[in-house]
Amino acid sequence: DDGRRRMLELLGGADAFVENWRPGVAARLGLDDAALERANPRLLHVAITGWGPDGPWADRPAFDAVMQGVTSHAHAVGEGNEPRLIGTALADKVAGMIAAQAVLAGLLARERGQGAGRVDVPMLDACAYFAAPDMLETRMVVSEDYAAPPRLTFPSTLVRCADGHVVASPGSGAQVAAACRAVGHPEWVGQLRAQPTHAALGNELNRLLGTAAATMTTESMLRALTEHDVPCAPALDLDAQLAHPQVLHNRTYPHYVDQHFGAVRRARYPAV
Repeated sequence: DDGRRRMLELLGGADAFVENWRPGVAARLGLDDAALERANPRLLHVAITGWGPDGPWADRPAFDAVMQGVTSHAHAVGEGNEPRLIGTALADKVAGMIAAQAVLAGLLARERGQGAGRVDVPMLDACAYFAAPDMLETRMVVSEDYAAPPRLTFPSTLVRCADGHVVASPGSGAQVAAACRAVGHPEWVGQLRAQPTHAALGNELNRLLGTAAATMTTESMLRALTEHDVPCAPALDLDAQLAHPQVLHNRTYPHYVDQHFGAVRRARYPAV
């Protein structure tokens, strides 16, 4: 009871209350919408849940990997029909970012006289929203007349060189042709144009670039692609990324002095 009283006192002077519990937990703790309204009528309440505030799955537990599975991300990054989890907490982070946007939008609306209130951010919806432009490509039109096999991700453009890997990402017909010229095979353009689908073209381009890259170093491959203005980059491990010249120039990971550990590295907030 004392903790609840202290919490409500804090909320009385707060702008926003963000909670990340299953539906009903806040109410059991005495922090339901009515209690929050009494504590601070101007308070913005953002509730992050796994599945949503209600519905058939609302009371189930949920963590990041669960959301990757249900929103097709695991199938998108898998090979063939074998799903694979992404090696980062994608759903957690996206839900948090959308919640932060909701707080900012809610505070702006409040300052414009529209009141505060409650915003619900289900991780399910946040993760699906994040992936929709890619994953719904063959499902945007609801009519079955336009149904097509789903293509959950773009064909891989990660190619193995003699001493490492390079990501090449030509995003237009002109860049595809430029990539072929870059590796000394302009004749591949006609072969690629004959592919029946965009997915088939991408797979064939990746195969062809892989054959050329196998006898090239990453340095020579990147130099050739860059000279032809093809988007590309090395596939770096973490230590190599920390030493990348653009990462250093941007101060992407600035150093701070900690009283216990000395110099520590953090990721800089990207909007400056």
